Amino acid sequence: FRATINGNSLTILKQEEAIPSAQAVVVNAATGSVVVNEQFTNSLSRPITNAGVYVLRIATANGELTGQFIVE
Repeated sequence: FRATINGNSLTILKQEEAIPSAQAVVVNAATGSVVVNEQFTNSLSRPITNAGVYVLRIATANGELTGQFIVE
Protein backbone atom coordinates (compact mmCIF):
# COMPACT_ATOMS: atom_id res chain seq x y z
CA PHE A 1 0.00 0.00 0.00
CA ARG A 2 1.03 3.58 -0.55
CA ALA A 3 -0.63 6.28 1.53
CA THR A 4 -0.05 9.97 0.77
CA ILE A 5 -1.30 13.25 2.19
CA ASN A 6 -1.62 16.20 -0.17
CA GLY A 7 -2.98 19.25 1.60
CA ASN A 8 -5.90 17.76 3.51
CA SER A 9 -6.54 14.84 1.16
CA LEU A 10 -5.54 11.29 2.11
CA THR A 11 -5.02 8.87 -0.78
CA ILE A 12 -4.32 5.15 -0.35
CA LEU A 13 -3.30 3.02 -3.31
CA LYS A 14 -3.20 -0.77 -3.23
CA GLN A 15 0.01 -1.95 -4.89
CA GLU A 16 -0.26 -5.72 -4.39
CA GLU A 17 -2.57 -7.54 -6.80
CA ALA A 18 -2.77 -10.63 -4.56
CA ILE A 19 -4.75 -8.66 -1.96
CA PRO A 20 -8.38 -8.47 -3.14
CA SER A 21 -9.55 -5.72 -0.77
CA ALA A 22 -8.68 -3.80 2.37
CA GLN A 23 -10.38 -1.84 5.14
CA ALA A 24 -9.04 1.64 5.90
CA VAL A 25 -9.74 3.26 9.26
CA VAL A 26 -8.51 6.74 10.19
CA VAL A 27 -8.87 7.89 13.79
CA ASN A 28 -8.17 11.34 15.24
CA ALA A 29 -5.53 10.56 17.89
CA ALA A 30 -6.63 13.39 20.23
CA THR A 31 -10.38 12.76 20.20
CA GLY A 32 -10.60 9.07 19.25
CA SER A 33 -13.20 9.90 16.62
CA VAL A 34 -13.24 7.82 13.44
CA VAL A 35 -13.06 10.03 10.34
CA VAL A 36 -12.75 7.26 7.71
CA ASN A 37 -13.94 3.66 7.92
CA GLU A 38 -14.24 2.22 4.46
CA GLN A 39 -13.47 -0.91 2.48
CA PHE A 40 -11.74 -0.48 -0.87
CA THR A 41 -10.38 -2.66 -3.66
CA ASN A 42 -7.85 -0.49 -5.55
CA SER A 43 -7.67 3.01 -4.09
CA LEU A 44 -9.34 5.34 -1.65
CA SER A 45 -9.21 9.14 -1.50
CA ARG A 46 -10.87 11.09 1.29
CA PRO A 47 -10.54 14.60 2.72
CA ILE A 48 -9.31 15.03 6.29
CA THR A 49 -10.84 18.38 7.18
CA ASN A 50 -9.50 19.10 10.67
CA ALA A 51 -5.88 19.70 11.63
CA GLY A 52 -4.41 17.17 14.02
CA VAL A 53 -2.61 13.87 14.48
CA TYR A 54 -4.28 10.82 12.93
CA VAL A 55 -3.74 7.07 13.09
CA LEU A 56 -4.24 5.10 9.88
CA ARG A 57 -4.98 1.37 9.98
CA ILE A 58 -5.20 -0.70 6.82
CA ALA A 59 -6.52 -4.20 7.44
CA THR A 60 -6.44 -7.10 4.99
CA ALA A 61 -7.06 -10.82 5.30
CA ASN A 62 -3.27 -11.20 5.74
CA GLY A 63 -2.79 -8.67 8.56
CA GLU A 64 -2.80 -5.00 9.48
CA LEU A 65 -0.61 -2.00 8.71
CA THR A 66 -0.61 0.99 11.05
CA GLY A 67 0.81 4.48 10.57
CA GLN A 68 0.47 7.98 11.93
CA PHE A 69 0.26 11.28 10.05
CA ILE A 70 -0.32 14.96 10.79
CA VAL A 71 -2.68 17.35 9.01
CA GLU A 72 -1.81 21.02 9.57
